[in-house]
Amino acid sequence: MTDQIEQTHYKQLSDKLEQAVMHLIALIPSGRSLQVVARFDNTAAQQAEQVSRSIDQFFTRLLYLPAEQRSYRNAQHGYLDIDLALTALKRRQEMRPLNDLSLRQSELALELWQQDRRQHQNNDGITDFFIKRHRSHYQQLMDALIQGEHAKPA
Repeated sequence: MTDQIEQTHYKQLSDKLEQAVMHLIALIPSGRSLQVVARFDNTAAQQAEQVSRSIDQFFTRLLYLPAEQRSYRNAQHGYLDIDLALTALKRRQEMRPLNDLSLRQSELALELWQQDRRQHQNNDGITDFFIKRHRSHYQQLMDALIQGEHAKPA
């Protein structure tokens, strides 16, 4: 049952990631056309890279723990730290004009992070499958956000 729920969550995340990438492709101007995206922000790119590393470290640390030690209580500080980092990234994206796609990606990452935290809290445990799958999903989502930032005009 848990694997089915995780697979459904994976499908939802995958669909949202695909939509975000397609929006990014549609919004990046070609040549010297009218600018419809925000300008490149090195600080936002670095912030997203740091959040991505933190998420990867969080899931990798969980993976190294025996399953019986993966309680929510043992992971809650990591969840809080990353929640705060994702919130800060989202707030930075909100402040930038013409930045709808990066803002949506940041909101999506935060929303999914909070869903995953609640699921871990409700189950008071987390499987290898969940860890590996979600680490991969967040890598894809954060990579899309970082690549989108780097694709913006300087």
